[in-house]
Parts: sequence; C-alpha cells; structure tokens
Amino acid sequence: MPSVAQVRVRVYRHDELGMVMSVRDEALGIAPAYGFAPLDALLARRMLEGASAGRLRGTRAAFEALAQALVRLGKMVVDLPPLSGLDVRVAAGPRGRLQAPSDSLIEITSDPLPARDRLAMSPYPARMRHIVSLRNDTRYIVRAIRPSDEPAVLDLLESLSPDEIRLRFFNFIRHFSHDMAARVTQVDYDREVSLVVSRYDTPNSLAGMGTLISDPDGTEAEFAILVHHDDVGVGLGRHLLDCLLRQASARDIDIVFGDVLAQNQPMLGLARSLGFDIKRNTEDASSVRVEIAAANYARETR
Repeated sequence: MPSVAQVRVRVYRHDELGMVMSVRDEALGIAPAYGFAPLDALLARRMLEGASAGRLRGTRAAFEALAQALVRLGKMVVDLPPLSGLDVRVAAGPRGRLQAPSDSLIEITSDPLPARDRLAMSPYPARMRHIVSLRNDTRYIVRAIRPSDEPAVLDLLESLSPDEIRLRFFNFIRHFSHDMAARVTQVDYDREVSLVVSRYDTPNSLAGMGTLISDPDGTEAEFAILVHHDDVGVGLGRHLLDCLLRQASARDIDIVFGDVLAQNQPMLGLARSLGFDIKRNTEDASSVRVEIAAANYARETR
C-alpha cells in the first residue's frame, strides 16, 4: 500500500452554480468528484470516494485527514469572499499527517460577489439551535438538520411502528434506504427548513423531526412533523410546528399547509389549536388539507 494518499483539489466559479469544488485522484485517471461549500465530514468523504471510485490509496487515517482538509477548504470558500479560485494538491501520510506541495495556486479578487451568488447552498443555519423545556421538565435540543445526521435519521425511521409510518408517509414502508435518508439530510437551507430534535441527555438519538418545504416562488410551503412514540404527549410536535410557522413568516411565505390522514386525530387537533383551517381533500377522501396564513399566525402569537 502506498505510504501517501494524494488528491488534487480545485475551487472555481461557475456562472450559474457559484463556487464549485472538485477533487481528483490523478493517479487513477478517472473523472473528478464535485461538491459545493460548505462541506461536512460525510459530504467530504463521499467526494473522496467518488474521486477514487472507492479505491483511494492510503490508510484510513490518511483518508480521514484528507476529508478534514476538504471540510476546512470548504470553510475557506464560505468565510473568504475574495477567494475566487484555488488549485492545490493535498497529501496525507499513513498516520494522517497532512502536507501540501509548494506549487499551490490561490486566486483573489478585489470585487467579490454577494454570498448568495457565490454559494450554491446556504451555509448551515446554526442560529436555529436552541434548548426547550417541555412538560415534565424534559429538555430537548432543537437544531437544523445536517448531512451527518443520516444514521440517526435512519435509526429514528426504523424504530417507528407500522401505524406511525402510515400516518406520516400515507403508506407502509418496510425499508428506509440510505438514499432516502440522504435526501432528507442534505437540504437547501434557502428553500427548506428541516429541524431535528433530541433529548438533552441523549443528543445523538433523534426524538423527532419537522420539515417545511416551499414552492419555487416561495408562496406556499408544505410542513410535516414526526415525533417518536416515546416522546409523544410532552408538547414536542406543537413546538416543532411553532418553529416552522415562525420560519415561514420570517421568509415571507404566504400559506403553510399539510396533508393529514383523516384518522390522524392528534395531528388534526394540534392543527386546529394553532389556527389552521381544515379543508376537504377533493382528490383523496382519506386525507384532509390543513392550512394557515403564516403572517397571521406570527401576529397572533407575538
């Protein structure tokens, strides 16, 4: 096994996508893998796997060191608006020690673009993180979802009963794939609000999730709430939906709606208590549509 693993990392500006990152193992002679800043460790690892078709040379320590180097380079792209280009070969020894050859190229511009023109994806919204105490003084951590939450999301979904799955997904699902979990955890924070919640004393296990996905013009947004059966009855669903509605108002979304099975009385009761209108679904007699004007909700709850 070679003692050193090396990849070439390039950062450049695409007219439509903004700043693009590419990673290539030049020794293998295959196409590079592409990604967008910011990266976390999971996305960085997948870029490395794509760049080498899973055959990256070197030790596990070297692989992890290269992944962390990609995360830090992605952070540079986010934090340094004048950075307009980068071309660097990054190598890692068998124990994970990083080294960069002296022929690295960094391009700087005196006229940087606005952040939303530079970045294809909005940076992680750390400001959404908060701690809430609910009934029985149970404390929860609520925050925006991250790609690295994929294993915890799968654990949560696979722990649900068949009835819980049907009430949430309108169907029975026997197996939740990693591809599905990846779609849930890798979100565009500009268009989607996706919150996860965990008990304060077990932060690595999820107790629930809430999502709000807007249409392309930002006029309407659909919500979905999921609370694990062990955490039902403490007000967690209400708190998640309240957070989503406040986010909708802050984003100037007009209408927030959700499709709910007619037999899902707890969800319908929660919707009514928050001021949602309940409307018959003309396309599916087994479900109803609940909707609310986000601005009205925000005014009434101040």
